[in-house]
Amino acid sequence: MAWQGIPFLMHEFDQTLGNAFLGFQPLKVLVEMSPKASADNSALWAAFIGAAVSGLVALLSQYISGLIRTEDRNHQSRLIKYQLLLTIKQAWADDLRNEVANLISLSTAVYNLYSTLNELFDKNLAPSESYDKAFEAQMGKKQEIGKVRAKLELLLGDLGCNESNKILDAINGLKDYFYTNLNIVGGEIDENEIFKYYPIINENVRALIAKQLAEVELDV
Repeated sequence: MAWQGIPFLMHEFDQTLGNAFLGFQPLKVLVEMSPKASADNSALWAAFIGAAVSGLVALLSQYISGLIRTEDRNHQSRLIKYQLLLTIKQAWADDLRNEVANLISLSTAVYNLYSTLNELFDKNLAPSESYDKAFEAQMGKKQEIGKVRAKLELLLGDLGCNESNKILDAINGLKDYFYTNLNIVGGEIDENEIFKYYPIINENVRALIAKQLAEVELDV
């Protein structure tokens, strides 16, 4: 009998022991490591790797997009700088053209007024009302020439190139002719001494403007 130490038969012992150990989780996991479980694990790893690759691709795409945006901003900055410099150079070129046109116009007007004064002088109409008006007008034009000359020196003085030097020399040649030849009135005014400077000024102004504008380049 069992209470007397006599062994007795337990028909359900094997099944009970098995159920007890199979209920223990680690053993259950080991039991489940069957060929089917290995396939499931491979699928899990594949899903994990796919997700990781997708994440890396997304990060790389974001990084590349950031680089592209940065390059776009840099390009826009260079473009704005180019447009600003070109605008400044173009404004300078327009001022130079306008002042040179004023200089030539005023110089021609002074020449014509000197011619008128000489005609009046030859007709013994000096002094006269017509003579005084022409004389006053040529003095006013000469003052304007002085102002234009000062503006052109400001526009050209810092360049120090061959073209700008030729332009300034021609301008000074005109000034010297009008201001130092005090006996023009009543004498001969040589149109060649005036008009010879015009092509020198025009040719070098065109060359100088082309050179200055060509120096502005778009750094792409």
